[in-house]
Amino acid sequence: MKTFFIEARLSEAILLSEEHIRQLPEKIGLITNIQHIHKLGELREQLESSGKKVTVLKGFHSMYQGQMYGCDFPAVIDGSIDAVLFVGTGKFHPRGIFDSKKRLFIYDPVNRQFLEVDRKDAEREELKKKAGYIRFLHATEIGVIISTKPGQLHNRAAEALKRVYPDKNFYLLVCDTIDFTELQNFTFIDCFVNTACPRLMEDYDKFPKPMINAEELLRNLTPEQKEAKKHPYPLYSGVL
Repeated sequence: MKTFFIEARLSEAILLSEEHIRQLPEKIGLITNIQHIHKLGELREQLESSGKKVTVLKGFHSMYQGQMYGCDFPAVIDGSIDAVLFVGTGKFHPRGIFDSKKRLFIYDPVNRQFLEVDRKDAEREELKKKAGYIRFLHATEIGVIISTKPGQLHNRAAEALKRVYPDKNFYLLVCDTIDFTELQNFTFIDCFVNTACPRLMEDYDKFPKPMINAEELLRNLTPEQKEAKKHPYPLYSGVL
């Protein structure tokens, strides 16, 4: 069965007020989701006419310049940017920017809301990652969550982990929709590794045992471990 993705565009203007523009630092990274991608040009012009230096970002897997997915991360956020401005509703999409350590602003053109995200949100995410990583290093019985959903099937991550950590026992838990209550049946598991959508980290408290994304593990490999992995391949942000 074929799947068709139909792009939906909203007509709301995304121009900022002068008050909002004054709150932004000089060098801005600009990004949005598909609903507002066609309006990003006029916002860039407005910011640049107000003296801002604007860089339009792009997610690793996104189709358009300036677009990011909820499970995606901008490919380049470097020293040329002081902060990131996300245009869209909610915090789900821009939470992927937390890893950049940059200030994050959100403008919701539907509800006309403008805010700067509290860095404490990012700090809480970092604590979850550290807790999962420490537990993984001390664990022997590892449950690897593999999703069969389109775009989330990354079973080769489990193969890479086996080569890198031969002293651990890996159990592949394959499913379509992840049921947190079902995971409670695997009482022998010390730690879960997620190879599906990396945003499952936001449901950290629903897991019966600590959890970490495979991306985080393979991002922090030693040179010796990278050699043991042998065959790198693209996944998430190109780490795996």
